[in-house]
Amino acid sequence: MNRRPAMLGLIAALALLAGCQRQQAPAATADDGLLPPIAASPAWSPPAPVETTFANGLRVIVVPNPGRSLVAIDWLLASGSEIDPPGQAGLADFTATALTLGSRAPGGARTAAQLADAAEALGGTLRAGAGWDASRIGITVTAPKLAAALELLAEVLRYPAFAADDIARLRVQTVDNLRLRMTDPADVAAWVAARRVHGAGAYGHPVSGTAASVSRFTVAGVKALHARHYRPDNSVLVLTGDLAPDTGIALAAQLFGDWLPGTPIPTAALRPVIPAATAEPQLAPSSADAGEVLVIDQSDAGQATVMLGSALPSGDSRARDRARLLTAVLGGGYSSRLNQEIRIRRGLSYGARAELDLHRGVSALYASAQTKNAAAAEVLAVMRQELQRLRTEIVPEAELAARKAALAGRTLRALQTADGLAEAVATQLIEGPAVNGLSAQLAGIEAVTSATLRQYAQQLLPDALRAVIVGDARAFEDALRRQGMTVRTIRLTQLDLDMADLRSAPPR
Repeated sequence: MNRRPAMLGLIAALALLAGCQRQQAPAATADDGLLPPIAASPAWSPPAPVETTFANGLRVIVVPNPGRSLVAIDWLLASGSEIDPPGQAGLADFTATALTLGSRAPGGARTAAQLADAAEALGGTLRAGAGWDASRIGITVTAPKLAAALELLAEVLRYPAFAADDIARLRVQTVDNLRLRMTDPADVAAWVAARRVHGAGAYGHPVSGTAASVSRFTVAGVKALHARHYRPDNSVLVLTGDLAPDTGIALAAQLFGDWLPGTPIPTAALRPVIPAATAEPQLAPSSADAGEVLVIDQSDAGQATVMLGSALPSGDSRARDRARLLTAVLGGGYSSRLNQEIRIRRGLSYGARAELDLHRGVSALYASAQTKNAAAAEVLAVMRQELQRLRTEIVPEAELAARKAALAGRTLRALQTADGLAEAVATQLIEGPAVNGLSAQLAGIEAVTSATLRQYAQQLLPDALRAVIVGDARAFEDALRRQGMTVRTIRLTQLDLDMADLRSAPPR
């Protein structure tokens, strides 16, 4: 094994950065009102990760954090829902979930219940699923249980049973859940917005699939995806918490070192980088749809969900830092612009937010809020207005500093736990080689100025914004038209998320 310092240069300046930000904040006085003085940041030495790569291609990253009692085990497969075959949306997530339904290890077969009992006896729970650009399975246990937990993880990863009865049961459960979620305006809006932003591209379909696509899953299809993508040279094992690097690496070698990768497969086939839909005209959303509001008419909806989405300009780590900060200013917390305007000033929602979907390929920004059906048109207008402000106005320095501090504080709090460390490392790995580590990321965010943030926002062209409202269309369609909006309406019963244009396919 060829050990080297961890690739991420993880966390080197985080505590110093947050401490400096806090020291710059003015202390409260009696005249300031109710706020007490801000305490100094607690001392904390960030752990130094250690990485090694086995002969079979498996990368192992250990981030020791002594004294935290727990150890998080996170197996990261560098293939996610973007590899779902045509007509099989959701297969990657389904396969990851099916890993925990039973095993056929050389030491003896175990059912899903037996695997769950084994995890519970260790004080943990097996978690598995897929997302964009990665599939993950993991468990968190106390440090003395590390060896047994890692052995359990190796069992379900290397020797899944994929029994026909288990697959059939999971298929029925998944279809029922998806049908239930299709009654939730928030879920429907998120799925439709992604399809509008990404078109027929790989990121356009739901990670969980649709009732129609999941109904077509077979045991053979699940086994084929597992055989092709679940291999050591397509994986990273991340261990964080109360353990020594030598201990973690030795256990990993014992349980995974003899796992042969099998027939070589090109990296591009295992973990493809998905280009922007505009780079593939046949996959792109229709340019004619850019200025319209797509309404999904759910006549029995008690409230509406409003979403505005946009593909983000591609770029290096600096562009990602700006995207993170722009998202924080727009809708990253209680004091963000969307929440201030929509919830606090107008009382139109219990909360409005913005979310960033960063991928190896094209990324996206989404703004969303749930509101009364009658207020949907007003909420959409506010979202457009706030995005336009970011394009035309400089963000005041005080507001920018507050958002930077919030991002740094959130990261520092997460890094205090084994799970938070594992999640941070996994996120860095998923985003790809352009990322320079968490300390560099926070330093990069700190370096963003009001001027560079506005320059980045100006790349988000108004014509690229895709608007979606899911709710009782009778309550807001006329208001949208009075605002000069072009409205296209699809009834919920006619919505087909498997189709790029979202319209139901012709009867077969």
